[in-house]
Amino acid sequence: MKAILKAIFIQMHKHLAPAPKAIVRCYIALISSISRLLPINWAKHIQSSVRGYALPWSQKSFPPRTVRVGRATSIWLTPHLGEFDEWVLFCKHMTYEKEVFEWLEQNAPTSYDTIIEIGANVGIYTCFFDALIKQAPAALLKEVVVFEPSREAYRRLLNNLEVNDAATVRPFNAAVGKTTEFMSFFEPKGHLTNGSFLKEFSALFSDDVAECPVLSVGAIDLGYFLKGRHHPLIKMDVEGYEPTLLGAMTEVIAAHNPDFLIEVLGDAPDEIEAIEALRMYRRVLILPDALQVHSRLFASPSSRDWLLIHPDSLARFPP
Repeated sequence: MKAILKAIFIQMHKHLAPAPKAIVRCYIALISSISRLLPINWAKHIQSSVRGYALPWSQKSFPPRTVRVGRATSIWLTPHLGEFDEWVLFCKHMTYEKEVFEWLEQNAPTSYDTIIEIGANVGIYTCFFDALIKQAPAALLKEVVVFEPSREAYRRLLNNLEVNDAATVRPFNAAVGKTTEFMSFFEPKGHLTNGSFLKEFSALFSDDVAECPVLSVGAIDLGYFLKGRHHPLIKMDVEGYEPTLLGAMTEVIAAHNPDFLIEVLGDAPDEIEAIEALRMYRRVLILPDALQVHSRLFASPSSRDWLLIHPDSLARFPP
């Protein structure tokens, strides 16, 4: 039955994809309304049919939809066909990194007074953090500072912050690196979430990689935002640049004792383990059904997200 429906949808899509934008907007709005009422597996089949066969949709961007992330937190996101955020058109609940959102939902408002997000992209986590603050205004967490070097991702980040009426976020169209300087940033065509300072990393996603100069703020300058803060969390998603950036955090760690939420991929574990300033940290792998403490980082086939918890923070979390 699913196969038959998918075939029908695909034929309809092929016929209507090149239609005038107004018709496509109405058509996708109808599909979106139906899909978001269906179980997640059915919704994913509909999304797959819309994405399939490289259809030439004349309209790419659509009005924002609400989506639930974590267990009980909802945000607005503006979807774009053929890109990472398109799933908002088809699903009411986000399954992407669900375990990370749930851990943050339970712990961030009462464990951290500020969050610095490096590599915010279009702002899914950013809007989520703002929503957590709104839900618990008396909690410890008060401010989110975010950095995103990609101009297009930053434009969409600002749009998502606007539709969420985010008032606790300080966004910057910049990267964070070893020093304050201009650096080459590489963006693979059609993969807005995979821009990187490492050309070879971006080239994994497309043969067409654009190079552009971006401003990189030195890691030590993050101290400006951490003055008077006692429980900071630094979340970074920098597409392979994590070892270099963590290595530049020595003075920030010595002065402010932050916890880190990072992605660990490929050869990164050995490089990160060589950073002396991180030796004191507890390494915690975030799995779909549990947290696991390990003596060393490794590239897990089950999850790429790790917490690095400073000794001063351990009392706030269970063993």
